[in-house]
Amino acid sequence: ALWIVNADQTLALRPVAVARYGEASVTLEAGIRPGERIVIAGVHKLSVGEKINAIDAPEKGRDEK
Repeated sequence: ALWIVNADQTLALRPVAVARYGEASVTLEAGIRPGERIVIAGVHKLSVGEKINAIDAPEKGRDEK
């Protein structure tokens, strides 16, 4: 499951289907749409419906092979 950031900055926990695990990446086959924001840090402290102040992560490492 991934934490999704909704347009109103609240959180939803959504199940995802993993297609492949890599050394430094995971490929998903279902459960998230292009452009959706996910939480990548501090996930152990979150609650469904919680309102957050989201910040963008640096682009470093995106789509690296």
